[in-house]
Amino acid sequence: ISAQQFALIMYLYIIGTAALVQPHTLVSIAGQDAWFSVIIVGIIQLGLITLYLKLGFRYPQQTIIQYGRLLTGKWFGSAIAVV
Repeated sequence: ISAQQFALIMYLYIIGTAALVQPHTLVSIAGQDAWFSVIIVGIIQLGLITLYLKLGFRYPQQTIIQYGRLLTGKWFGSAIAVV
């Protein structure tokens, strides 16, 4: 898939997860400040999407697992790939 398609899939996954899973957890922990937590998490997740896109452009012929092993080492990259 292209980098743009991957970014769209990641964005939709993040929005779906935020809409279905996070509200109950956030409200139970943060109370009335849950809206602020959602904004912070959204900014962090957009940063992760940017990181994924930049790595995808830098290593266009490799999968995320392949360049994860290249960047973090064989054993640590394999552990991350399993997770």
